[in-house]
Amino acid sequence: MELLQLKYLCTAARFENFSRAAKFHNIPQSAISKTIAQLERELGTQLFTRNGNRVTLNERGKLFCREVSRALGILGDAAQAVKETVSLHGEVRLLVQEHLYEVLSVISEFKKEYPDVSVSVVTEPREGFADDLRICSASAAGDRLGFEKLHDARVSLLLPLHHPLAGERIQAASLAGQRQILFTRDTTCARVARERLAQAGVTLETAMSCDDRSSLLSCVASGLGVAFTSDISEREAEDAGVAVCRLQEDWRYATCLSYRRALSPAGEALRALILIRLGM
Repeated sequence: MELLQLKYLCTAARFENFSRAAKFHNIPQSAISKTIAQLERELGTQLFTRNGNRVTLNERGKLFCREVSRALGILGDAAQAVKETVSLHGEVRLLVQEHLYEVLSVISEFKKEYPDVSVSVVTEPREGFADDLRICSASAAGDRLGFEKLHDARVSLLLPLHHPLAGERIQAASLAGQRQILFTRDTTCARVARERLAQAGVTLETAMSCDDRSSLLSCVASGLGVAFTSDISEREAEDAGVAVCRLQEDWRYATCLSYRRALSPAGEALRALILIRLGM
């Protein structure tokens, strides 16, 4: 049983005439007649009562055609939904405070699928920038319309490449005596690091503060101090002469995807992809 057979059936039922149904589909009448006859053989029963040129559905035909029409309607709705998705356009604005590199990778994948959608990204709140989607720590989500858990962010330690501890899984206690460079933009990470160090009985002297990534990496590479972050990739760090080290205690904190209003179709599509790639 093929989809085209079912479409021919419904057309013939609507026109009650094989010739008119054939003309509607721009095919020979014999094609309609043969298709309906084959369908009737497959079902083991006649569907039409034939009276000259006029054909009408019998009771079995009405039952079958009713269900077929319903199924074709569902298929049509599905096809329309896909077409609307393919033709997505507009703008989606993101505030990305966690999982930056992973989110940028998702956006790259999204843009290949939906090139007509403009995606704007900032990494800290800006006046006049109303984000549609926000990727942040769970504690920073606030009172927003939607809130969905992502996988946790891991706190890493940045060290100069040739630091004696580089390359090891580091215990918090071994950091005693180190000087710290605060990454002021990564506030949740800094808070978690401070709390976990306190639990280990370690207090680090603050050497300086940085509010941008390049300055932070330069200061660490120069040996001015160590730094905690969850927001820098190993490749970026290595290019700057910095090692990204794991802590033996595996410090993590909850992150989420949130939004404060109903999303556009483009926003919904990007939200769904982020959840697929970064969700729990």
